[in-house]
Formats: sequence, structure tokens, C-alpha cells
Amino acid sequence: MSLEAAAAGLPLLSSQLHGVEEFLVEGVNGWCIERDANVITAKLREIADEQGAFLVVAHPFRHFFDPVTAKREGKKPFDLYPEQAAHLPVFQLVHGIEVLNGCNTPRENYFALQVAKIMGKPGTGGSDAHSTQGIGYFTAVFDETIETTEQMVSQMHLGRFHPGRGLPDGNLNNYWETAEPVPFYE
Repeated sequence: MSLEAAAAGLPLLSSQLHGVEEFLVEGVNGWCIERDANVITAKLREIADEQGAFLVVAHPFRHFFDPVTAKREGKKPFDLYPEQAAHLPVFQLVHGIEVLNGCNTPRENYFALQVAKIMGKPGTGGSDAHSTQGIGYFTAVFDETIETTEQMVSQMHLGRFHPGRGLPDGNLNNYWETAEPVPFYE
């Protein structure tokens, strides 16, 4: 993918793998970084701020509550509460948090919503649609009609949007205000 991105003139953010250093010129057409999640996220935030972008962490708790996934990955089961999870490094580096995702469980979405509320960060919604049936299931609803990418990013920085659900049913509502509590641990 690095080669395709470079050929398209897109900036690269890559670790030194597969010969990328042969065509990546540091600071000119991209950045070579350490292969560490915190380093990558910090660099993404730096680039986002330089470009005026709005950085959102997508589906931050997907599979976190699944004991099978934890066991398969050799990790201990997730046992944090939103107040604790809000201190995870990724949340310090993003502008917003995806709190509604069409491929998440209600618990994963509600947990993300609680973290966003604790952090005072806006929440987005996304269908994560991999078929036509999922389109619009969850969405980000803006306070005004969006006509350009620049306008959308500006409205996001101003916090003039909210996570929405119910669009396919004709009952669009603000998840931030109408979410039903879901127990995190039973």
C-alpha cells in the first residue's frame, strides 16, 4: 500500500518495512516512524493539527468485552470502567470519539459514549456498512447542511454535530441524549 500511496502523491506514515525507506523522503512525501501505537497516534495528531484535520478514534472498544477474543490474543479480559478507560493514551490525542458504529455491540457503543462524555469530546456515528442494508444505520448529524469537506471539518472542530441513529426508520434521534444504559459487566 505504501507504494500505491506514494505513486498517487499521498503522504506516507510508515515504519521501516518492506523497503519503504527507498522512496520515502522524511518530511517531503511522508514520515518514517517507530512501529508503536502511541508513536503512530501522536504523529497522526501532529499531522492532523498541521493540516487542520479532525482526528476521530473509530470503534475504540470493538471486541473489548469478548472473552474469546481476549483469550485468543493472550490478553486478560477487559475490566476497565469508562472513568479509567478515559485515561488511555489514544483518547488524549484525538479530537473526537466514534460512539456509534454499526458493527459494534450496544455495550461497546455505550461504553464509548460514556468515555466521550467523561472526556468532554464530541461523539460521531458511522454505519461501518459493508452492504447496502447497513447504510445510514448510524451517522453523524450536523447542525447545518454540509456542502464541502472544509465546511464539514470546520463544523466538527466547532462541535456542531452529534451521533445519530434511526435514519432508515425515519426516526432520526440524537444518541448522545437518548442512549439507553447498557451494563458493562454482569
